[in-house]
Amino acid sequence: TEGYPEKLGKITQELLEELGKLIASAEDGLLRKEGIRTVIVGKPNAGKSSLLNLLVGEERAIVTDIAGTTRDALEESIRLKGISLNIIDTAGIRRRKKVTEDIERFSVIRAITAIERSDVCIVMIDAEEGITEQDKKIAGLAHEAGKGIIVVVNKWDLIKKDTHTMNRFEKE
Repeated sequence: TEGYPEKLGKITQELLEELGKLIASAEDGLLRKEGIRTVIVGKPNAGKSSLLNLLVGEERAIVTDIAGTTRDALEESIRLKGISLNIIDTAGIRRRKKVTEDIERFSVIRAITAIERSDVCIVMIDAEEGITEQDKKIAGLAHEAGKGIIVVVNKWDLIKKDTHTMNRFEKE
């Protein structure tokens, strides 16, 4: 399929299946014509830019271990398995009282605006930190805006697991 990197794997295929369901349920053809406006949101350093790079199949966004590397939204149009996606990688959204610099304040405003303009929000959660109050607030922004939400848990490979880890995480 055009533009579909082989390394996307099972999780990304599940993401595409969910997006496909949204397309199938659209009442008008606008999503098919213009593509699904998909925004990747989450806290700083959750892996949003890494996901964008994976979906695009090239290093479009800078990825470092330093939180706050992404300052401005980056938009890419891709086609995966016949589905047109306009993906926006946003800066991380920190708690309001932790935002001190004007540039970060504007980055957060742009991320919130991207949520409002989107069809679907991919809410990226860092498995090492678990689901935090800030993750809930970010998902709440998408929910209040009436957007489709796909929760993606990143860094799953970095956490200590037992036979109940997945069930506990899903329940939370």
